[in-house]
Amino acid sequence: MKKLIAMILASGMLCLLFSACGTKDQQETYRYNMETLYTAEDTSLERYYNFRYYDQTLYAILVNYSDQNNITYQIVTVDLSAGENNILLDADQTKQLGTPGDIAFDDDGDMWILSQDENYIISKFSQGEIQSQIKINSPLPSESNGQQVLCIGSDSQFYIVHYYGAENDYRQTINVFTAEGEPLAEIQYDGAVYDVVSVQNSVYAVFADNNGYGATLATIDIGEKKLDIVSSLAQGMIFSSVASADMIGGQYCYYDLNGINVADSEGNSAPLLSWTDYGLSSMYPRRIFMTDAGDILCCSSMSIVKMKRVSADEADQRQVLTLAAFSPGDALKALVADFNRTNEDYMVSLIDYDLYNTDSSNYAGLNKLNTEIIGGNPPDMIDLRDIDAEQYIIKGILEDLYPYLDGDAEFERTDFLENVLDAMGDGDHLYGLTTTFRVNTVLAKTAEADLSSWNLAGLKEVIQTNPESFIGGTKTALLELACTYMQDNFVDWETSTASFDTPEFIAFLEACGTLPEETDIVDIYSLFFGDVEDHSVYAASNIGNFSDLQSYENIWGTDVSLIGYPEMGSTIGLRMYIGITAQSAHQDACWSFLRTALLSGAQEVSAEWAAGFPISKSSFEKMRSQATVQNENEIGEYGEYIILDGVTGEAYVQEQEQEQEPPTEEQVAKIADVATTIDRLASNNTVIKDIVLEEAALYFDGSKSAEKVAEVIQNRVQTYMNEQA
Repeated sequence: MKKLIAMILASGMLCLLFSACGTKDQQETYRYNMETLYTAEDTSLERYYNFRYYDQTLYAILVNYSDQNNITYQIVTVDLSAGENNILLDADQTKQLGTPGDIAFDDDGDMWILSQDENYIISKFSQGEIQSQIKINSPLPSESNGQQVLCIGSDSQFYIVHYYGAENDYRQTINVFTAEGEPLAEIQYDGAVYDVVSVQNSVYAVFADNNGYGATLATIDIGEKKLDIVSSLAQGMIFSSVASADMIGGQYCYYDLNGINVADSEGNSAPLLSWTDYGLSSMYPRRIFMTDAGDILCCSSMSIVKMKRVSADEADQRQVLTLAAFSPGDALKALVADFNRTNEDYMVSLIDYDLYNTDSSNYAGLNKLNTEIIGGNPPDMIDLRDIDAEQYIIKGILEDLYPYLDGDAEFERTDFLENVLDAMGDGDHLYGLTTTFRVNTVLAKTAEADLSSWNLAGLKEVIQTNPESFIGGTKTALLELACTYMQDNFVDWETSTASFDTPEFIAFLEACGTLPEETDIVDIYSLFFGDVEDHSVYAASNIGNFSDLQSYENIWGTDVSLIGYPEMGSTIGLRMYIGITAQSAHQDACWSFLRTALLSGAQEVSAEWAAGFPISKSSFEKMRSQATVQNENEIGEYGEYIILDGVTGEAYVQEQEQEQEPPTEEQVAKIADVATTIDRLASNNTVIKDIVLEEAALYFDGSKSAEKVAEVIQNRVQTYMNEQA
């Protein structure tokens, strides 16, 4: 194992007003420097398995995999300053306990070790040796997998998370026992329970929500044998970790995809630090802990990182460039993290304005951004991907980027796809940049599609003639597609005019109303597996790979064309769309960041991260030429396939061989021809889209006529446009 090292990689800051989450230090400012204390080599056969922090000491279970037939465990303390592990229980001593899964501490400071032999055993370790053991006699099945969890509540009760295998539908339970090991309660949960922690006299469970995609926090009600939800912790990830935040006036802190947050007892939270400030696109610790000094330890099997709380004088002194975004994607986070990791003069602070949204307003973040712009305090840069960029362009909010591009000795305009550059401006001006893009289009069976009148009226006829013509075409889904990719048919921002009360829109709304509900749809997966009879002709698609067309031709078994949306054709979907604000005082510094999106490495890595086409001609052509090449995959030691990625050249493991030929030259050419000629972005104003969908629901459920709904939509959208003007 690589020795512990102390190396400051990066530092950052974030001002947190605790009034936002109801805690006591109203004006406290917290700044942090990052220190990487331990990093495991990829080839290391010794890894940390689980952690616990108590009385300013980090404890861990250390696993050695050097002998696959005899995996050994040790219980150690991690000396964060000296760089050594101090052994509490060696491999032989630990083996006598069974297989250790977790450790926890009681109020007296004694350590308890959860292990498993035929049943669970909880062993008390004190004064350098095992003092006593409690054998859990609860009827837990022997088939147990997954990470074990032990927690001790303030009432000395033991909480054990148990994972049941296939014979018991993979369910999980939280089993509660008395201090003597007698069963008190069993709380069953169909999803994954990731952790149970005791924080300030409360016991919390961290678990995946019922959709399996979002970490949630709950208190444990032993009497009712249920979980009482406190708050959602993290969308887009199924796990998180919770630690006490009493040292900084909070109830608990936790991490999500963006960074670490602090919350009060009611679950109201605010950001504490952002991963990207420290050159990290993300981090997934097994557990986090807050020390008495307010430092935060992020612990995983591969690394131990300390976010050290420091004074303003000790914090990062680089010039901060603010970048406003709305739920930024992985590609943008990676771009920001890479810049922050390598640039010595500037640091980009990525601010997710969606975090300002509330239960009563999905647009609170957007309103906040607009208020800052109007008040003369805009961010330095804006990611325009999920907002209507046209309004900002018309009002002169964005700086023209062509002077920066033309003045950069490393680039020429001709290095990039002209159609994409034109789409991100008006031909004479460039208002944003991206690394990659996708093609928003409609795919159709070439022999069956009727393109003689491919407009709104023609789309209505298609729906009425064959309600199953669109894959996944429900009432709401098809209307949402129209509002997303055909919005320019209904709104004109240059004249601030809406057109939702026309006979064409009313007829289209009525046609959507004849489509099935969500539960009745035929989707691409059911067609792929042959579960249903295929009556489809069209499919909406966001193409970001040269093999996408091949997939549909394989499913449909016929030639497929990219026909685009009625009256709009195909449009460009950007993975990011970063512009510099005209009022920014750091425009040259912003360009030093923005130009990194144009480098070939960023283009190709982003194509991999975001599944899109690079805007660099050379990277685009590289991706195109590699698309039709059959990779010669290396076969590993155990028969696994080592897949070589055609864009990045990186390798990944595939358990089983998948027999699929690469796309043909003709299939690739169809996509390339559209990708290199489309020159407009979809005008996806989410406020307008939400208005349409909200009001249309009243027609779909029979509450209002199509004419009345169209009238209300027209009035609401026109009022909104007038307000924006």
